[in-house]
Amino acid sequence: PFALATTAAYAAFNLIGTVGDWYVMRIAGTAGSAAPLVSLMNGGYLLTLVGAVVALAGRSHVAAVLCAVAGAAASSMSFLLPIWHLSPEPRWDLVGFLLAPVLVAALPLACPPDLRPARRVRSGAGVLALVAWAVLLVAAMVVTDPLGIGLVVSWRFGVPLAAALVLAGRQAFAGIRSTAALAFAAAPLLTTLYFSGWAGTEKVLAAAGAVVVTAVVLRLRRGSGSDTPNPA
Repeated sequence: PFALATTAAYAAFNLIGTVGDWYVMRIAGTAGSAAPLVSLMNGGYLLTLVGAVVALAGRSHVAAVLCAVAGAAASSMSFLLPIWHLSPEPRWDLVGFLLAPVLVAALPLACPPDLRPARRVRSGAGVLALVAWAVLLVAAMVVTDPLGIGLVVSWRFGVPLAAALVLAGRQAFAGIRSTAALAFAAAPLLTTLYFSGWAGTEKVLAAAGAVVVTAVVLRLRRGSGSDTPNPA
């Protein structure tokens, strides 16, 4: 569920940025030949967002994850097209940027069934309402701040991530009962933050440090709990 939440948040974050940029270029009349490529990229992000949200809702898990993977791959390829004619060095420099979202989106396919999100939505109408909610959340954030005033991008990522984690539900967090589980839960987010360039090395290291501290606290709490005498 944490890989799905990261995938949904990253797709929403990119949609907010690219749609906002396209809207500004459209108003300024400078969209030009970039419009088809931006549309393809946005289509990939939208497919990724929808697939991840549906999978988080516990519906059609494999098909929804495959949609998220296909959307992430399409977005990465559309990003690569404009620079394909350049020398190989710039292309290889972007390998992590292009592959990380695809690999994180595909990670739920390798997870055992007992780690899949619980079914939160049981009807087709509920799924449509959930998808509409996700799209409207992105649209609301684009309208609120199309220019990214002050380069405040943390809320653009933080709000969708918080919404995705809420959708994942309490059961996802209840499954974190060991330091290893916490590390696996945090790995998709840290990987995406680093390889996407959204956060620099210092911020990623700080986040990793917070994960380590949390893991130590969990271990200490488990240790103290095991030392408590059994009242029976």
